[in-house]
Amino acid sequence: MTKQLSMAIGLLLAGSALATEIYPRDVAGYIERREVCEHFRAEPWPEGGSSEERERRDFIAAQLLHYCKGADQAIRELKAKYRDNRVVMDRLETYEADIEGKQDCAVQGEVIQWVADYCMLKMQTDDEIAVSDCIEDSRRTSFSTECAAKIYYKRVMCALSTDGEASAMAIEKCLADPAFMGRTVRQRGVGG
Repeated sequence: MTKQLSMAIGLLLAGSALATEIYPRDVAGYIERREVCEHFRAEPWPEGGSSEERERRDFIAAQLLHYCKGADQAIRELKAKYRDNRVVMDRLETYEADIEGKQDCAVQGEVIQWVADYCMLKMQTDDEIAVSDCIEDSRRTSFSTECAAKIYYKRVMCALSTDGEASAMAIEKCLADPAFMGRTVRQRGVGG
């Protein structure tokens, strides 16, 4: 797995190395970092509780933090600096301008509320005390942003709730539904 990941990153960097021939150095550097950032943004979050899955989540979160942090500000600055350079602007326009979640998150509630609801759904109980170990274990998982954490827990809850229809399409439909949330989020419980 590590070898495949290293090869994938190497290919990304090799492809973006060609960018240095076409774009100014600061733009080429941004493209290199952003391509790696996009790679990790597209990585699926492991949804289990095994040590390997937690380790993978931590790794992805660390890579997102390393490669994506500051991307929003950097792209704004580059667009301002190169606003008259059509080639640069066309390339920068291929990237989303707001990936760091500085605007409101589409998933309402607090992370702890989503964690509590996830644990109660997973353990099939509405007793917060009974799921306290699950909550503590889940809170140790790090995410690049609070919004990313809420999206992750909502996605896992969607997967658990769709039972036999756990297709990616059913999960994405559930994830897009603003009404889908647990009791804790809805009632703003657990410190909310």
